[in-house]
Amino acid sequence: TEVARVYTDAGIATDEAEYVQRFDSGMVNMVHAWCEGATFAELCDSCELFEGSIIRAIRRLSELLDELKSAAKAMGNDELFSKLEESCRLLRRDIVFASSLYVEM
Repeated sequence: TEVARVYTDAGIATDEAEYVQRFDSGMVNMVHAWCEGATFAELCDSCELFEGSIIRAIRRLSELLDELKSAAKAMGNDELFSKLEESCRLLRRDIVFASSLYVEM
């Protein structure tokens, strides 16, 4: 709802109720559960995505966090860097980041 209010405050016509209704927090909830220690099977049961899509989304998020860590380091923001590092630690675990026989030789 905050983003919708910012749109309205900026003069961008938007229906706040419709905007909020369109937002799907499924991936956010899934990643949060993963970082809280949910198993991969629990993730698969909690959403309607294919297993490969879940893995790809989490790996892409990991890549984004690496980029943000680089930016935080370049800006000299040690606090932000530490938070992003902790996020990476929580995200990178288990089968999602296991080496693949199809990718590596």
